[in-house]
Amino acid sequence: MNKDLDLGKRKNYQNVYAEMYTGLKYFALNLLKSEDIAEDIIQDVWLKIWHKKPSFENKHKLKAYLYQSVRNAALNHIRQSNTKNKVFDQIQIEGIELDISEKIIESEIYSIINQTFNQLPPSAKRVYLEKLNGKKHKEIAEELNISINTVKKHINNSNHFLRENLKHLLDFAIFILLTRI
Repeated sequence: MNKDLDLGKRKNYQNVYAEMYTGLKYFALNLLKSEDIAEDIIQDVWLKIWHKKPSFENKHKLKAYLYQSVRNAALNHIRQSNTKNKVFDQIQIEGIELDISEKIIESEIYSIINQTFNQLPPSAKRVYLEKLNGKKHKEIAEELNISINTVKKHINNSNHFLRENLKHLLDFAIFILLTRI
């Protein structure tokens, strides 16, 4: 058993929570289409884990447990919602059941990209976000009170960093696509 995966210890619990929260929230949001409900379900799952204080042999078993817990809680929420059309509920639940592995993979990829992006220096991250929002170099430079060359340098450095640190995701995506053919 990996002692870092003993969630009865506050430090381990906090570390795992910080690492896994983004991916689990994205996963729950895809299932439920409501950010408030997704956050409530994530918090309920983490609260149950805190009370149970489970330990896991490896990170794969921990992730499987967390995703399964969120999935089950989301499906329970859908079943218990006050919709009048029970046939629609069943179709929705069956659709979620069939699509679950894709949503887990998508959530993991989103989490990896988010964690990598958050490793950028704050100034480069700010410039890159403005560029992603469609702003021109000149607009970004004026808004942030920096030179256009600094904007270009931040974007170029960020592109290089992200490309280098996310290149393994391309291999993973190709593998996933090939296994579905």
